[in-house]
Amino acid sequence: MANEDKHAFLLAGFHEKINNPGYRHIGKQLRKLGFKVHFLNIHWNHKTMSDYIAQFDAAYIKHQARVNLVLGFSFGAMIAYLSATKLQPNYLFLCSLSPYFREDLSGLTKADRLAIGRKRYVDFHKYSFNSVNRIDSRCILFLGEKEIPEVKLRVNAAHAALPGSELVIIEKGKHSINQQEYFNTINNKLAKLLL
Repeated sequence: MANEDKHAFLLAGFHEKINNPGYRHIGKQLRKLGFKVHFLNIHWNHKTMSDYIAQFDAAYIKHQARVNLVLGFSFGAMIAYLSATKLQPNYLFLCSLSPYFREDLSGLTKADRLAIGRKRYVDFHKYSFNSVNRIDSRCILFLGEKEIPEVKLRVNAAHAALPGSELVIIEKGKHSINQQEYFNTINNKLAKLLL
């Protein structure tokens, strides 16, 4: 049974649906641990990171409880990271943090820029990884062993920048929260941390 004093917020990756298998398994585990789970469907189309952050912040403020956990994957992790300085959830799970901060943009190929769109690309310039204020949340970062180098660099930089954070490497892990190894690793960490 969900506890009204414990809420969890799940943020999917870019153009993912929150009802994908990985999120469903994680939501089930969180409910077992007594959390009321908020699956947030971000409105991706024709929007920017600024819009995504505003949408998440509004939902968090409306539903926050005494104990709050935020879990984001890829773009969802970026939204969670950028919002955490303002919202300061108790627990912050950053899964495969996206490398789309201002400092990352010079490394994007033309195909990458086309894929994310001009409006998003311009908006990403507002968000410097190095200028994010202090995050006091208990932070755990997850990184798949088989992620692309840019994601590995961004996650390792976040781990170094967040004092007291923990980095969990997912053996055989790819950039997919729907991969059984990925969501099982998260669920095991949730059980150890929150029981």
